[in-house]
Amino acid sequence: IQRRLGLEEPVQPRSIVGRQVIEYIRGMENSAGSSGVEMLRRVLGGKLEILEFSVLPGSECIGRSLLELPIRSDVLLAAIIRRGSCIIPRGSDTIQSGDGVLAVTTKPGMTRLDDILKG
Repeated sequence: IQRRLGLEEPVQPRSIVGRQVIEYIRGMENSAGSSGVEMLRRVLGGKLEILEFSVLPGSECIGRSLLELPIRSDVLLAAIIRRGSCIIPRGSDTIQSGDGVLAVTTKPGMTRLDDILKG
């Protein structure tokens, strides 16, 4: 059956649930520590992370246009959430305190918004 469906490995419910629990716990730990990570999802077998950050006061990203920010090459800013509206980011857009920022990355372990910056 697996070969007919094109499946390369069997589905293991325990593994799926285990990964989801770990992602949830990491998100909760980060939120409790005021890191700003509100949501974390791993996709493509853990090769890609999708994170939602809360923009906390004091972030280096606040008030600067995206063109000015030295964003890492392994990070894509997918959306800025401001007062309930979704902004698809462009170079002239800025990140403001209180925004939510959705980032996609191949670098695991980011815990705060400023981790998206080079250096």
